Amino acid sequence: MQKVGKLDTQVNGQSIQPCKLRIRLIRCRNNTTRKQEVKASVQELASRATSRVKAVAAEKITPPNSAYQFEVSWRG
Repeated sequence: MQKVGKLDTQVNGQSIQPCKLRIRLIRCRNNTTRKQEVKASVQELASRATSRVKAVAAEKITPPNSAYQFEVSWRG
């Protein structure tokens, strides 16, 4: 990294202004934060869906009264 002028900095021969570099870093951090928020909300949504499915399944599933009903339930 070489200093060229007051506002310019060269990285690998390309001129980068510090202001632009800061904006890129902020955007990168914001993007990471958004990804974490989305991941958390997806996990929460999946958790709710799982709870609902378990509740509905518990209501609809009844144990068989006979061996015949048990066999029929496994055959489909």
